[in-house]
Amino acid sequence: MRELQGAIIVGSIFQSILGFTGLMSLFLRLINPVVVAPTVAAIGLAFFSYGFPQAGSCVEISIPQILLVLIFALYLRGISVFGHHLFRIYAVPLSVMIIWAYAFFLTAGGAYNYKGCSPDIPSSNILSDACIKHAYTMKHCRTDVSNAWRTAAWVRIPYPLQWGIPIFHLRTSLIMIIVSLVASVDSVGTYHTASLLVNSKPPTPRIVSRGIGMEGFCSILAGLWGSGTGSSTLTENVHTISITKVASRRAVQLGAVFMIVFSFEKSVPFWPLYHRHWLPPYCASCGPLLWQLVSQICSILNQQAFGT
Repeated sequence: MRELQGAIIVGSIFQSILGFTGLMSLFLRLINPVVVAPTVAAIGLAFFSYGFPQAGSCVEISIPQILLVLIFALYLRGISVFGHHLFRIYAVPLSVMIIWAYAFFLTAGGAYNYKGCSPDIPSSNILSDACIKHAYTMKHCRTDVSNAWRTAAWVRIPYPLQWGIPIFHLRTSLIMIIVSLVASVDSVGTYHTASLLVNSKPPTPRIVSRGIGMEGFCSILAGLWGSGTGSSTLTENVHTISITKVASRRAVQLGAVFMIVFSFEKSVPFWPLYHRHWLPPYCASCGPLLWQLVSQICSILNQQAFGT
């Protein structure tokens, strides 16, 4: 973890220099659809391994989850409830809450209770022969197998260098520098897409450089605090603007305040997040958005390159 911290800090410093010195504006001439489209596609497709392979672990929960989010997003999006398009805006959260409640009642009703088998599945191979065939189902379908709620502290204040002094190695630092370059290329496309969705002018090279520099600065803080990840744009979150029609900076600022508060409160009851079957519908919803994003980025960059 300390070596990862050091690599994140080095890569983030490089990204900050790239942005605040204006060097990013020079790279913008080399960033065209041929560069951006594969980068964005590779980043988006990386979510596949976190979603659909998990869906096969408990099909009686994951399949209704996927169907429900598709029904909400495609067929019920035009329905208004008290003047708000709830199914269009909250397609994924609503489906997650409904299916988690469904999984909870299955668990509480004894659907996954097997005679002589405890839901507290041990990590070692000491299960009886009668329970071995049911262990996989209990582990992936029950809603009470996670101990996150029981073991989490009520209040925990994050602080810098909580894992110790970062370790700086040349190999991992070079890898993270390359990662920061990839993240910067992805962010360029995200900035242009966001400007298109809010009917704003395309960001100038100066604005793009400033954004890349701030991403690097925030990633330095992430490395110092030992989060294990940097700070970057996420194309799927940008396309929630297209889905929700909410593009106010106040919404982003309010969301950031909630995230800061939740970072101190470790026992916030996000029970659905402890259940892994919310991932497949999220990945399913990312597919059309990813294709739309690549198309929009290519269109924008082509217009800038050829003036048409």
